Amino acid sequence: MFFAGLLGATTDNIIQHYALWTYPTNHPLIPLIGDDWGIYIVVTYLFIQWLPERQTYCWLSLYILVFATIGITIEWIHVVTHHMTHEKWWNYGWSYLANFFLYMIFYYFHKVFQLEKLSIQGK
Repeated sequence: MFFAGLLGATTDNIIQHYALWTYPTNHPLIPLIGDDWGIYIVVTYLFIQWLPERQTYCWLSLYILVFATIGITIEWIHVVTHHMTHEKWWNYGWSYLANFFLYMIFYYFHKVFQLEKLSIQGK
């Protein structure tokens, strides 16, 4: 989850210098930090907690596709309400690919470090 928050904060800082998307409203710093450390962390937490028990290639692809679609829907709402604009060559297609790729990274990060729920055995 913290990895996702770090990635979100990093990309928002990079985008300040190479604008592929912008947030045209002048939000104070605290709500922007809340986005990076709130939304990204919560969504990644839900993604990991709701991983399907059958973790076959097909099921994981479908699961990641669902979460990527949710992300694109949230982005679309931000664009339609003028809280975000796409710049240069960025569009929903690139966002979709980026979301899919990020969820794959989160899944493999979770698996490599074996961050499974620990069960407490009663004695």
